[in-house]
Amino acid sequence: MEMITAQVKNTVYFDGICNLCNSFIDFVITRDKRKIIFYASLQSASASALLHGHGITGKLNTIYFYSNHQFYNKSRAVGRILLLIGGGWKIAGVIILLTPRPLADAVYSFIARNRYRLFGMKSTCRIPGAAEAAQFLS
Repeated sequence: MEMITAQVKNTVYFDGICNLCNSFIDFVITRDKRKIIFYASLQSASASALLHGHGITGKLNTIYFYSNHQFYNKSRAVGRILLLIGGGWKIAGVIILLTPRPLADAVYSFIARNRYRLFGMKSTCRIPGAAEAAQFLS
């Protein structure tokens, strides 16, 4: 349990069967040069336990980002993740975070509602490759 506790500092919880979500995780992994972000599919045991422990239950149909002892979801999660990976993506993160939340979340929710139809879905959750395995929580 000690290792998981240390790793959840900056953790993205995502829909493991969503093609768009998996593409976003690929995007983040390749840009997280410091390897400070960790990942867990919403369908995993670690995600279920941690989210439930923080009162997040029900249909888990959004991205969550846990950082600095806080959970962020929807547009705020994406903005915080982009800030953390840095580089030019920091600017995109700032723009998202400066956009009024109702507007940013409305755009996020529209895409989220249509993600399977627009981008498809996998039959099983993502299985990390050998190079990624250390950053994925089970």
